[in-house]
Amino acid sequence: MLASQFDEVKQKIPVFTGARVAVIDDYKVHLDKVLWDSGALHSSYISLRWLDRYREALGDRVRSEETLVRLGDSKTQIRLKEKVSLEVEGISPVNSSSRKVAKIDFCVMEMKGMDGIIGLPDILDHYLDIFIDILESGRYSRGSAEDCLHLTELEDLEKRYGDLEMPWKKQLDEIPQEELETEDPCSFTGPLYYLSKPHEEVVQEYFSMFDEHIAPEWRGNIELLELLKSPEAVQVFVPTEWKGINGFEPVTSLNSRKTCPRCIGVLPDQSI
Repeated sequence: MLASQFDEVKQKIPVFTGARVAVIDDYKVHLDKVLWDSGALHSSYISLRWLDRYREALGDRVRSEETLVRLGDSKTQIRLKEKVSLEVEGISPVNSSSRKVAKIDFCVMEMKGMDGIIGLPDILDHYLDIFIDILESGRYSRGSAEDCLHLTELEDLEKRYGDLEMPWKKQLDEIPQEELETEDPCSFTGPLYYLSKPHEEVVQEYFSMFDEHIAPEWRGNIELLELLKSPEAVQVFVPTEWKGINGFEPVTSLNSRKTCPRCIGVLPDQSI
């Protein structure tokens, strides 16, 4: 898409070339920006802006015909209302004498920065040799690092064109509230929580929980409160560091009874 908008990028994308179209008899006009698109699986497309420029000369080659087209995101669908039949001359970038003229039935659609798209059916039926030459030409031109498209060039484009933005710099969708309220699964939530905060702050939170976690009849027991606030108790409930579980010999193997099944399967009529 960048290549369709900016000539400095187009020069490094081999599948953008030109073509010639017969408008009236042998009079031919240029399609300056043509994308040879093997990903356009069902048809070829012509720019509405280009068609309007030559609509009168094309006459009855333009016809009303609705076509439902699914775009590259596999979700968006648009309904096109016109088609046009054109004789298109493709020229090999390797050998200018290698040319092929074929009649193509284009769907008409608005496309910014492009005159036309030659889709896979027409590439295979009419222009396969030229398409291979286009790819070969692109492969050899990539032999030099200077011919490759670099990220710094895209950053330069962003500086020169105010309406161009690098993708994913802004968050388009707000994070859903239910996602914000859902805790991340964790086996050691408590230790990780207090280790991520200043220890004194965690200790104060521990003290503030006494009213909630001590039975009403014990809340006035001074000896109990002094015990819970003692350094020994603090190190038990909110230690300054997490050392894991200690005091046990390492477990190197687990023994199971012979009657235990080696695996648990799912019956064919059960769904997971």
